[in-house]
Amino acid sequence: MRKVSINGAVFIFIAKSEKLKDSDWMPSNGLPDSKYVLWPRGEEYVVRYMVFGSKGGE
Repeated sequence: MRKVSINGAVFIFIAKSEKLKDSDWMPSNGLPDSKYVLWPRGEEYVVRYMVFGSKGGE
């Protein structure tokens, strides 16, 4: 798992078989931040947006 933060948005790159930990859902600095989870699917990437306080945003 790798994380990159750009202007307050956090991009989390995970491998196909990896799962997010509970700590990944929490904000990084105490304020809600935009988090995007990306994982490979063939030659493309799937992207999901994580909504603060829930585990299922798109």
